[in-house]
Amino acid sequence: PDGEFLAGIWNEVFELRFANSGGLDYRHRRRSDHRATPGFVSFSRDSGTCAFGWAGEFYLLDVSTGTSKPGPRVAADFRDAAFSPTADLFATAGGDGLMRLWDPDTWHVAREYDWGCGPLTALAFTADGSAGVCGTADGRLVQFDVDA
Repeated sequence: PDGEFLAGIWNEVFELRFANSGGLDYRHRRRSDHRATPGFVSFSRDSGTCAFGWAGEFYLLDVSTGTSKPGPRVAADFRDAAFSPTADLFATAGGDGLMRLWDPDTWHVAREYDWGCGPLTALAFTADGSAGVCGTADGRLVQFDVDA
């Protein structure tokens, strides 16, 4: 969000680069389980944390110092993930049909929702972070309010 870094992810590798020079700041090579699952990258609103990962795990980087410091690896079943625009929640949309809201201070699940609509494939938040939408494997959209 602050424009200091650019990030990219593909099947096996994540890279974080300095936006002004293109120079490499951090690279993570995925453990070779050879599953071709899509990856995600999301920055917190304050640009202090970068989350990235593939189905089954996500990683956290502290980018607040201008040079990345690896943080924890979190095991989780998900197909998409993102910080809420207010940065007080991190969400995962799971193949098990659950949307989980994580507390970024502890990286424990704060709340989870099961709308009984089957596997979730994608998620997005409104610009103000008060609501969002999840996509389902059968092509439906589920709208939700983010409760405080």
